Amino acid sequence: MITRRVLRGVMVLVTAVVMAVLATPGLDYLPPNTLRTPASRVRAEEQMGPVGMHAGWAVAVFNRRCRLPLVKVLEPLQKPFRIAQSWNLYRDGPRRMRELEIQVDGKPVYRMGSSNLNWLAGPLSNRKIRPVVESTARSPESRNWRGLARFVVERARLDYPEATFVALVFEVADFPGEEFEASHRIVAESPEWKARLP
Repeated sequence: MITRRVLRGVMVLVTAVVMAVLATPGLDYLPPNTLRTPASRVRAEEQMGPVGMHAGWAVAVFNRRCRLPLVKVLEPLQKPFRIAQSWNLYRDGPRRMRELEIQVDGKPVYRMGSSNLNWLAGPLSNRKIRPVVESTARSPESRNWRGLARFVVERARLDYPEATFVALVFEVADFPGEEFEASHRIVAESPEWKARLP
């Protein structure tokens, strides 16, 4: 007869195995043909030594043949339990930098990361709002652009009652982000204050 204690132990073991399979990224970035050519094996052996190269090769093969098929089977379980980790290891840093500038009547009042132009810096840097800003900065087709624009316009109308025009200007630049250029913008103007993508 299976007792509660045994059942709990089995469930803890199964949970630990599932977490170990799903939460060990890193080698997923290796292309399938890594170390297949003699030249690539020689370079790897020079960098890591023969033991390191063979150990790394064994781990990569195990990852590709055993772990990744299990990940494909177990990944759907993450959504209903809300345990999915949507992060990645950055190998080279971000390739593109994105920035938001808010203008009221043509005058900049907020720029992401600026200490001088910091109107709404608190709310827009909040961890729950930041993904909305980031997704809207990535694409004008983001589902979040209307909500973000509505929030900014309502706050601008409160803080700048004489304002007649509000623009959210999204800019993009190659890393490290020295020369930004406009990517897309959202504008709203009185008297309707209806946000639109021009």
